[in-house]
Order: sequence, then structure tokens, then C-alpha cells
Amino acid sequence: MPSGADLLIRLAIPYDSDDALALAEQLMAFVSREADSASEALAEERGPFPNWHRSVFAASGRRYRNATRTTIAPTGTISVIAGCSSGIEPLFALGYARNVLDGKRLHEVSRDFVEMARASEVDEDSIRSALEAGRAGDVEGIPSEVRSVARTAHEIAPEWHVRMQAAFQKHTDNAVSKTVNLAKDATVEDVLEVFDLADRLGCKGITIFRDGCRSDQVLVAGAPRLSLAVETGGLGSPQGAGTWTREVLPQAVPEIPGGLAARRFRVQTPLGTMNVFVTELEGRPFEVFLVFGKAGSDITAMSEAIGRLVSLLLRSGVPVDLVIEQLSGIGGRASVGFGEQRVLSVADALAKLLDRTYRRPYPLGDLEPHRLSHLEVCPDCGDAALVTEEGCGKCLACGFSTC
Repeated sequence: MPSGADLLIRLAIPYDSDDALALAEQLMAFVSREADSASEALAEERGPFPNWHRSVFAASGRRYRNATRTTIAPTGTISVIAGCSSGIEPLFALGYARNVLDGKRLHEVSRDFVEMARASEVDEDSIRSALEAGRAGDVEGIPSEVRSVARTAHEIAPEWHVRMQAAFQKHTDNAVSKTVNLAKDATVEDVLEVFDLADRLGCKGITIFRDGCRSDQVLVAGAPRLSLAVETGGLGSPQGAGTWTREVLPQAVPEIPGGLAARRFRVQTPLGTMNVFVTELEGRPFEVFLVFGKAGSDITAMSEAIGRLVSLLLRSGVPVDLVIEQLSGIGGRASVGFGEQRVLSVADALAKLLDRTYRRPYPLGDLEPHRLSHLEVCPDCGDAALVTEEGCGKCLACGFSTC
């Protein structure tokens, strides 16, 4: 279900327009009438709120179960979960980064803008440029009617921010959550004008945020890295609200005589020594095989699962940096090593291996070149881990040999 900004885009109504204000009043008046009606029905059943006889409603005789029925609360996290724009705010940006816990950064884009632009036959390069810039106003190839509807928070004059809040406030019992976004160079006089207008229009409160006033602000306009799918080529189709994705298919293992070149590493982990085989394609990691002793143990199953998922990501074109970022720092009950070389888990061991081999290369202990051809099923343990080495079949999982 669309919220404020999403709804206006779908209706092709600019946020900073009289039509948008009229629609805002119409919607909130409907919500208020329905809320009042429901509260009156509850009052008939259970009685009005305790202090009703001393309230402003006593003179009119309208009995409400609730002293106040409506409010517009902050919806930052809720909008993320719902996959829609936030409350009655305009779009912060067409594409933006959201800084969350643990230093993570999520990239989001406006699905409704993309659909509107495509319906107006805007070319994909212009759409991508607008998403990466966070705004369409300066992008060539985007029609003026699309630009006006897609104006973002910093492109909309502060006066219109306040007027939109006041339109909702007319039919809201409690205060209205709304932020007026000011430019980095906003003056004290600019702030005073916003407060004065909010007071004159009957707002119960007002919030101002001047861009750049904090070094760690939550939202940052522009999305230079929209999603893994965009990084690996092609915009594709938006799947799911507010997030840009496309169908990603792993690259097939190429038919190369003798198989892909592979590198073998012996890595110490809190669960013991792990053999890691990494196949390479054009100098980058392509597949990862993690081997722990004999098949059938929980450790072997876990390491095989990690290897399969990492291989799927690498074959789908996901940068190895992102794989390292996700695996790094995962810890369990025990660790091995000290300082920067301390290994917290099997996943952390793989992250450190990939990091120093493919992101920050330097010599690594036990390293042996191999050729891995198509894996066959091992007749001893049943795993698809049988490879041919030096003329013999050898199982990477259990150590079985046909020689």
C-alpha cells in the first residue's frame, strides 16, 4: 500500500502543489471521521473516557471512548519494513544510503519513480543517473513533468514542507510527525521563518534537520551502489517495494580441458585444520570448497554449506569484497591465533583467507596448484567431491582414493 510520497507519484501530483495539499486534507478528514465514529461506538458500549465531563466535548454532547483519536507518528523503521515512503514526507532522495547498526549501509531506491520514468519512456541510462544522483532535476533525458513529480525533500521549498504538515494537522487530534529538510547553508533566519509559518498555520510542533549538521546522519542522498544486481550489470526489473533488484543467475562452470585452475590452502580454525580449494576464472575466485575430514559430521555439513553459498555468490558476480565483509567477524565459543591473525570461526577463517589472497595479496603458507575437473560422486562417502589428481580419483570430503 503506498504512503504519502508514493501515492502522489502514482497519481502524478507534485508534492509542492495545491492539489497535493487538497488531497492531504481529504485523506486525513476521512481518517478522522472514521476514527471519531469508531470511538463513539466504543463509548456507547463501554462509556466515554474518564475525564470526558471536563473536556471540550461535554458541551457538544459527543461522547468518545478516546480523548484523542488520531496522530501521525514517526514511521522511519515502519516504512522500511513496509517497503514504502515514510509517513507524509516527500521522498528523501530517489536513491539513497541508509546507515544502520554496526556500520552497515543499505542502499534503497524509489520503485515508483522508476515505474513512472519507464512509463514516460525515459531511457535506462537517465534513470540510473537519477538514482545515483538521488534526484532527477539535473539529469538530462528526463521530461519536466517527471522531474516535477519526482522532486525530493531538498528540492522542495521549506514553505511547502510546513504547508503539507499543516494540511494534515487540521484533521489530526495530536501532533504530526514531519521533518523540514534544510540545506547545509541554511541560516538562523531560514529556521525562524519555518517556525513562524508553522505557528501561523496551526502546527502543534515542527522538526527541522539541516543537511550535514551531523557527520553520522542516518540518510545520505545518492546511491552509487544501488544493489549487488546493479553492480553485476543491467538494471533489470524492480522486485519488492523500495529496493532495486533483478533475477541473478550463477555463471555456468566453463568447459575447460583439465578443469579450472585451483589453489589449495590449509587453514587453522577453532574446529581444526580445514582444507580450502578455490577455483579461479580470469584471476578471480569462482568456487570455494571447504573440506573437514570424513563426511557425515556436522562440521563437514556446515563447511560444505558455507562453501556452496559462497560459490553461488561468486559465480553470480558478487564482488569478493562483499563476501569477505559478510563472513568477517563471525565468532563462536572458541578461537585460534592472536592479534590480526586470530580466527573466530570457520566463516571468519575463510574471510581472512579470501581477504589476504584476493584483496590484499601476500604469500600464504601451504599453497598447492591443482586442477579441479567436474566433481563426481565418491563411492565411499557418497558426496559429490571426487576429483581426478595425478591419474587417481580422490575425494575431497573423506580422502578416499581409487588408487
